[in-house]
Amino acid sequence: MLLASCSTTNKDCVVRDITGAMTDEQLLLLKADGYDWMRNAMVCRMGEFEISTPANNGENNSNIIFVFRKGKPVFYRSNMGTYIYSPKLIDASIEKIMVNIWHGGDDDDVNRIWYQTIGKNPEVMTYDTNFDGQPDLKTIYENNEIVEMYEWKNDKWHRKELKKIP
Repeated sequence: MLLASCSTTNKDCVVRDITGAMTDEQLLLLKADGYDWMRNAMVCRMGEFEISTPANNGENNSNIIFVFRKGKPVFYRSNMGTYIYSPKLIDASIEKIMVNIWHGGDDDDVNRIWYQTIGKNPEVMTYDTNFDGQPDLKTIYENNEIVEMYEWKNDKWHRKELKKIP
């Protein structure tokens, strides 16, 4: 079993803000969404990777770990879910999630998963909303806009009507 821990005495670990330059509004949203720990993160370097955790662990952020490679997100585990990213994308960012495993809290089991193609146009997002192994919804995006949506019913995909907002 491999165990690793960071310490402020380790030359490869520092406490710093990993949010980057942000407006006051963005900082408020960060706090509202529970990501304010990123303003005070313990960051440890391991090869090409940076591993971040809250510098001050508390009840609301005790299970958090964020992994970056060359400044781009790779893996994020929070109290509510696990997120996997592709750091090879030119425009890789926290918003470009490839896989989301949602478990709803520390005591909850996994109860949904979604995954999507990233970096290709069109992008396809597939949802298994009840975590039974059968995808329930499929959404196709072109240039960040939904162009088709399908729902799994009676053992086949049915196209859903999209309502355009004027």
